[in-house]
Amino acid sequence: MSLHFVLDGYNITNKLNKAYPSLSAIRQGLYEFIRVNRPQGSPKNKITVIFDGKTGFFSDERAEGLEIIFSHDITADEEIKTFIRNSANPKTVVVITDDRDIQLFARHHSANFMPVKEFLAKNSLKKTSRLPQDYLSIAEADNITKELKKHWLNAD
Repeated sequence: MSLHFVLDGYNITNKLNKAYPSLSAIRQGLYEFIRVNRPQGSPKNKITVIFDGKTGFFSDERAEGLEIIFSHDITADEEIKTFIRNSANPKTVVVITDDRDIQLFARHHSANFMPVKEFLAKNSLKKTSRLPQDYLSIAEADNITKELKKHWLNAD
């Protein structure tokens, strides 16, 4: 039986805002963590991250067992509740949130939940060294390569 992890996106990212310089970096950091560390375990398990709003760093997308949803005209909380309500087997759903209302809703509908702190500790999200600010754009990397070539190829 595979599990489906549903992450309350901004509820998680609000816990990380000191580690990242911007909202898009926070979302990207969460996405990268999921992609690299696969906290859902088995490739058969899925993760859906639900954010408030109409758009963000990326539009609704699906990749490698990961689905990212922006709730558009309703709140992320309502989107999560709808997800649980429409689940064929709520017992396979694990909601990651500190929102007490969503936790109670999940429990009432036989879904599971995990507090954010437990999820972060279990999966070491704060310990990951792959922060978005550590990445270079293609243009920045190209400039560094050019500078290094000049330095090393012209050295005596």
